[in-house]
Amino acid sequence: RKSVFQSVKSDEKSNTLRRSNVSFLADTITSPSIHQSMSKVAMSSRPSNSEMDEMTECLSLATIDSDFDFNAFNRLQSGDLRESHKVMSNPRPNLRGTVMISRRKPMSITDALKVNLGKVHYHLALLHGMGRFPEIVTENETKETSECSSHDVSSVLFHLCHAASLQHGSACLSLARVRAGLKTSVSTLLQKIVPVDFEESKALLRRTLDGPPPSVVKAAAGCLMVQILEDESNEGMDDQISKVIEETLLYMEEAKNEHLAKKSLSRPSENTFEIGSKVEANYCLEGTFYPARVVKIEGDGTFVVEYDDDGSTETLSNENIKCVEGSGVVKEQTPLSDGDALGLDNLDEKYLFKDYQLEAQLAELKAKHGAKQDASELYQSAADKAMNDGKMQSAAKWSNLSCQLSN
Repeated sequence: RKSVFQSVKSDEKSNTLRRSNVSFLADTITSPSIHQSMSKVAMSSRPSNSEMDEMTECLSLATIDSDFDFNAFNRLQSGDLRESHKVMSNPRPNLRGTVMISRRKPMSITDALKVNLGKVHYHLALLHGMGRFPEIVTENETKETSECSSHDVSSVLFHLCHAASLQHGSACLSLARVRAGLKTSVSTLLQKIVPVDFEESKALLRRTLDGPPPSVVKAAAGCLMVQILEDESNEGMDDQISKVIEETLLYMEEAKNEHLAKKSLSRPSENTFEIGSKVEANYCLEGTFYPARVVKIEGDGTFVVEYDDDGSTETLSNENIKCVEGSGVVKEQTPLSDGDALGLDNLDEKYLFKDYQLEAQLAELKAKHGAKQDASELYQSAADKAMNDGKMQSAAKWSNLSCQLSN
């Protein structure tokens, strides 16, 4: 991490701009509801000039696209460039005075490479936050407070900001939550060093909404964006809030479809087995399974199995056949999520609103600007979904509003 930042600033004037969450809250928080939900945390120790400079430089990287500089891969730990071999100039031909240099073509930076690098940085931030690198924690941090000894929060911030610069949705969302004064599942210590800034939070949320899937992260970012915009309650923001709500509802629907698609891939398909697969078959549907192998696949999706003990055959459906390890079963596997891979319950991706709550908010904005027909349909849709969720009082209220607007 130290090798990335080339210089350390020591401007006392800039040091006076040091802002912790305690001193910075009163001037920056314009959101009453988020303000009430925030936990005011006190810094155990004030950061040094170099730490503040490093944090500021990290945060500045989060909202801009990453710029790949190949010189950065050839730096010492201090940040200085390594000395490169040079061809010695000599008027007389002298092979011993010449150094042969082997140059390789630079690696091409593709979109897939950026996505993978973003995942690597985000996973490293998660691992640091989980305390998987205790050797990184300095002795000063261990002496100051036992909580800080759990992990190196500077490393968490470093990897999180670099992942955000690569437009990794979960990293942008986590940083946006911290910048809005909310907790994040990545690290419990980020709130103590990162100042609250709602404009930066909105910029990070917009990067999440404009970034690549998954849609569940985009929907969670949209919910937080709606909350911040509503808390600011400035005049003339109805159109902006309406667009964000419509965008969020679209991502919520896409997230449902992605979840169903992933769930369908995890279930065995009709033609799970292939000819020659070793299986255990339900003999004569008696409930006892015996070793067998598949010898034929019928057109209706059933399988002809041959039992190992007597060589008899039987036609069975997929439900009456069990696969055996190493049997050559054809399965389509889906990649693990961050939570499944690292054993983490990522609460950052939880929605702040239900879809029917957003529809009711959008209906209110539509009715306010004269779009009564659209508002009536949205209220009715919200009422139906609320009723299915057991929210009868809200469902009755929105159903009445829908009837009033339709008349």
